[in-house]
Formats: sequence, C-alpha cells, structure tokens
Amino acid sequence: MIGEPSAEIERAITEAMHERRSEQLRAHTAIALGLLGSKNAVTALLDELKGAETQNVQGQIVLALSRIGDAKAIPPLVEMLRDPCGPT
Repeated sequence: MIGEPSAEIERAITEAMHERRSEQLRAHTAIALGLLGSKNAVTALLDELKGAETQNVQGQIVLALSRIGDAKAIPPLVEMLRDPCGPT
C-alpha cells in the first residue's frame, strides 16, 4: 500500500504520528507503521502508547505492535492490561 518501505517514509509517518492535532491522523499513522513492519518503529509506537488519550489510538498502536512482533513491546502491553487507568 505504501510501496517499498524506506527510512524516509518511516520517518515521515513517525513525525506525523507525533502530531496532536488529530486523533484520526495518529490512529492512521499507527496503522501505517504496523503495515511497514519495521522494528525501528516500536520505540515510537510505545512512546505514543504512553500518551494515547483515547482507546481508539491505543487500540491501533497495539495492533501495529502486534503486526511488527517485537518482544520488547510485551512488558508495556502487559502493564497496560494490569492498569485499568491506562499505560504508564
């Protein structure tokens, strides 16, 4: 859908995800990073998970992390399940 993944594309999508203007943009960029499948995106996704203000954005980030499949996402996801108030 995006074409050949490159560092430039990943960087542009990650920068767009950090925008706080639109929940929809943040959710869509999480989806895009998941589709790219780059383990480089895991840190950015985990950072965004901590600041996600809605379940929609949280859910899309979790789905992206599951698509990428990096084990370093497991502890924050387990913590999120344990804390009913959201990620820390």
